[in-house]
Amino acid sequence: MNYEIKEVDFNNIDFKHLCEKLDDFQNDIFPERTSLKMSALDGLEKLEKILLMYSENNVIACGALKPVNESTAELARMYTDDNYRGQGLAKIIIKEILRYAKIKGYKKIILDTWKDSTSARNLYVSLGFRERPPFDAKTFQNSFSTYNESIQDKIQEKLVFMELDIL
Repeated sequence: MNYEIKEVDFNNIDFKHLCEKLDDFQNDIFPERTSLKMSALDGLEKLEKILLMYSENNVIACGALKPVNESTAELARMYTDDNYRGQGLAKIIIKEILRYAKIKGYKKIILDTWKDSTSARNLYVSLGFRERPPFDAKTFQNSFSTYNESIQDKIQEKLVFMELDIL
């Protein structure tokens, strides 16, 4: 398959479109997200690096990097269109993001993913990520723009938290 990766900013319409699809996917897994007013469109301005993957001018996958502090960043907004899953596209995007993170001097990449998303968890493990304890309140707040303590307790039980040391 021919594909092209483009770096975009958080206002990019194709990126926002994939974030909306990500919301639909996540709302299917955790319907309470809507009542908690959680959206993948929240906090896009916090993202440092956003990559989109295109096939024949169709946006098919995305991923981003969000700073947590000077040494840690979060892998965020990972999404692959249903019609393109299982083809290794997310892995390509993640590797590009990790390459960038290393150049920028980050020492650790963190992420959260749904416990029920075994394919995503398997992908992250194949790239060297390992499970870690849940994020602390400050990191959790950075990850979820609509943060409040009640959200943290409700959503933490549905998530797996992972990290990767960048060498």
